[in-house]
Amino acid sequence: MERMVKAKDGVESVIVGILFKEMKLKPSILQEYAKHGAAMMPNPPRRAEKLYADESDMLILEDETGRIPLEFPEEREILKDLREEFLVSTKREHSQAVPTLYRVDRQTLLFCHRRSADWLLVCIVSGLCFGDETVNPLYADLLLETLKGAALADATENFKLAHVIVAGVLV
Repeated sequence: MERMVKAKDGVESVIVGILFKEMKLKPSILQEYAKHGAAMMPNPPRRAEKLYADESDMLILEDETGRIPLEFPEEREILKDLREEFLVSTKREHSQAVPTLYRVDRQTLLFCHRRSADWLLVCIVSGLCFGDETVNPLYADLLLETLKGAALADATENFKLAHVIVAGVLV
């Protein structure tokens, strides 16, 4: 957090950390253990009967200096279980404004990043889709087509691709 407080408005910043979703309605196994001790027999949650998503949920980027809440556009795109590098410009002292997000598929995300007067695309790809023999090889083909621009609605957008980030602890 200390690094982010010293960042200036309009200056490009690179933040490397873990992205996670804080869900206030989701039960905590650690709190249950604190109440009942080692004798407890936890029951698995019945996800079909109860949803833990709520409007108060926050998406947070955490690094060694602290936690930074992220603010999204009105569409409130939700990212799940990705560890990644974000390249964004500082908008406020303790939060980052993330530009428009484009979901290509379940594992690939494109978002716009403004550098000077031009908007550039940054592609964030889950590293879980590579290096495992059980993964469908068609995923790599789709990613390649996306990067070449053939899978996008406007094939000229691939010329604006600035970064490809393969994210994950196994990469």
